[in-house]
Amino acid sequence: MKIGFIDYYLDEWHADNYPEMIKKHSQGKMEVAYGYGMIKSPRTGKTSEAWCREHGIEYCRTIEEVVEKSDVLMVLSPEDAKMHEILSELPLKSGKKTYIDKTFAPSKKMAEAIFELAEKNNTPCYSTSALRYADEYRAYIGKKINAASFVGACDYNNYGIHHLEPIEMLMGGKIYRVMALTKGDWTELLLEWEDGRIASMICTGGETPFIATLLLDGECETIEVKSDFFGGFIDDLIRFFETGKIPVSHEETVRIIAVREAGLRAMECPGEWVIVV
Repeated sequence: MKIGFIDYYLDEWHADNYPEMIKKHSQGKMEVAYGYGMIKSPRTGKTSEAWCREHGIEYCRTIEEVVEKSDVLMVLSPEDAKMHEILSELPLKSGKKTYIDKTFAPSKKMAEAIFELAEKNNTPCYSTSALRYADEYRAYIGKKINAASFVGACDYNNYGIHHLEPIEMLMGGKIYRVMALTKGDWTELLLEWEDGRIASMICTGGETPFIATLLLDGECETIEVKSDFFGGFIDDLIRFFETGKIPVSHEETVRIIAVREAGLRAMECPGEWVIVV
């Protein structure tokens, strides 16, 4: 199975590492064969053509070429969510199974528009954070969690999704409102559900482990993510490419993006509640 990469720029961590992960976890049955990057890397200046040459991947000059040649598609741009609507338009019109990297969209409106295009063209697609696949989190799926605290690395804009997806997966329900406090790259978010449950999340802005404390009925349990969550993500990605079965529903992804968007608005008015719409 030939996979095509479509990226804003290819010289980034996900593009660098996904090909070998996919080859290993598929036991060589799948390979990243084609690549396209809209611009050269703003960090290193490396062109898409040079990146493809270094990785042994055929360089394509247009998105159309990648879509035509590939069996399945991956839209990357993990640090530029605003580009996903543009980069995914042709893939989602193709009917070919398509994965769209985190963060899926910068707004609920864009998230709905992307999925509407996919559904209109009968194109199976999904998005997820790799942190959803941490063994430590998945061990609590189905358990009643009354409150929680999540702490982890880096900035809210690019990495807040790594908290929000496990929170949504584990706690379910509808998050009603959010409040934020910030100090530099440090962001603290308080989440309140319609049923009164609460959770907090902290993006430290630095290199810290992902740790969660969960309030179960009558007791707290603290976990630190140490498992190979990227391996779990790649395994599920391979199953999606093989079967077309979507592992994360569109509705759940839209809910997560709506909460993330509310968090961004809350950062503009610290200490005030912002309703999730």
